[in-house]
Amino acid sequence: MKVKISAFLIITTLLTSTNVSAFDLDALKKLGEELQKSMPQQLGKDGSSNPAQSPNTRSSPTQDPLKHSSNSGELSFCESEKSVFGFSGYTTINLSGSPESIVIEYFDIDPTLAELQLREHLFTIRPIIGVTFPEVITDGGMWSGEARSRGIELIMDPSLTTLAQIIQASKQEKKGFGAVDIQVPESKLVMALVAIQLEPLLKDKSLPGRLLKEARKPGKYAGGTSVKSRLAYAISARWELIQENDQQLFGSFIIQSGDNQSLEFSSTSFVAGRTCKLCFDTMDWAAAGGIPNWQFASNVEQFKQMRDQIFGSKPSYNPPNWDANVAALRAQARSLNEKTAGSFESAKGQSRSKAKGTEAARISREGQNTYGGVPDSELDQAISIMQTQTPKYMESEKKEALATALKERMVLVNDIQTMQMGLLNATFSGNYSYVDIGAKGSVLNSLTRSACLVAFAERRAARASEIALPDPSDTSEEESLLR
Repeated sequence: MKVKISAFLIITTLLTSTNVSAFDLDALKKLGEELQKSMPQQLGKDGSSNPAQSPNTRSSPTQDPLKHSSNSGELSFCESEKSVFGFSGYTTINLSGSPESIVIEYFDIDPTLAELQLREHLFTIRPIIGVTFPEVITDGGMWSGEARSRGIELIMDPSLTTLAQIIQASKQEKKGFGAVDIQVPESKLVMALVAIQLEPLLKDKSLPGRLLKEARKPGKYAGGTSVKSRLAYAISARWELIQENDQQLFGSFIIQSGDNQSLEFSSTSFVAGRTCKLCFDTMDWAAAGGIPNWQFASNVEQFKQMRDQIFGSKPSYNPPNWDANVAALRAQARSLNEKTAGSFESAKGQSRSKAKGTEAARISREGQNTYGGVPDSELDQAISIMQTQTPKYMESEKKEALATALKERMVLVNDIQTMQMGLLNATFSGNYSYVDIGAKGSVLNSLTRSACLVAFAERRAARASEIALPDPSDTSEEESLLR
């Protein structure tokens, strides 16, 4: 089953992007042939061998390691390396001095206004990144959950202390023999992203370029012999194009960002097929005329055509109620986000946050037209909550509302996983268009990312206000949203 899941992830990567790896059309055709040969077979009731049939969206394989019921807790899947962005829990590192002394070396930040200044700049769309900071920090193109967690923590706790942790982590260097862990160069990537976001406060404007150079160095991860941060290459490409006006380096870096590096991992690895959304969104933008007469535009188009010919010829995967179930999950996410916002803020604050979220979405759409940063509509809905200061005290009514939202989010995440497992089985039935399956997988990934990030904020607020987290073993009140 592990081989099956790993192959599914690679297929999803191929089909939700151009995946230039590196425009080797013969290799693409060969991969398609090999995947068709490897489709698992199962015996029918008459003993004949038939392609494995896809279950409906409510069922999932009983022995599959990716299956997580809500019995394991609503955040277990979010924090797992098997999730959309492989988040691992935040851990602090020893600081070389006070947070104030570390931060002042790099930024002009008033300690008395630090939180306000950080919130203002973190949620501004910068052309070099092209999407919101929450979207880029959770992009699948970053390998290290440890490095990523520091960026997520800064969203949740925009303070000098948290910023100092990011700065300190970026100063890590290789020690001893052997390959460096990929979290070391990717910690420099996180610092580069933060420096770009805080550019008006940044003392040395050339710092991101130097950090990105270090971030492109290889490291080991999850059994991979040597991997490079794909997101580091995508951001480097965008830096060279937008900041340095260097199209040649842009082309070189963005092409390298398209390598999924799956061959660096064992066939049982869950992370081999993790995709880099910003990599391919930027590539598509450049090929579609974002860069006039771009030298790789025809290669991208040719790859897409070959991909569609090989993987898109079969019927779409349309199980009963799929669209209705997706709509139900989206509606539930919006409802839970509103409940959580109501627990966090006053009515006036809710209105202000909603306005901020609307403005962020507008700027995101403008960024898409200018530099190819494609917004995540589900994440845009969650941003207003992430912009809100986590309350340290709640009235009893708000405590009750948040506790209810946490329980209901367990159901939401579990239902998303159930639909993901349905997609996996559909993939290996061999009966459906992989292109269609890839598009549906992308939708579910977006829902998962938003749900998980808001869940992190909810958990932080619950702990601060001494609200008991849901009992993972209690499923008595759970009701699936799926029809």
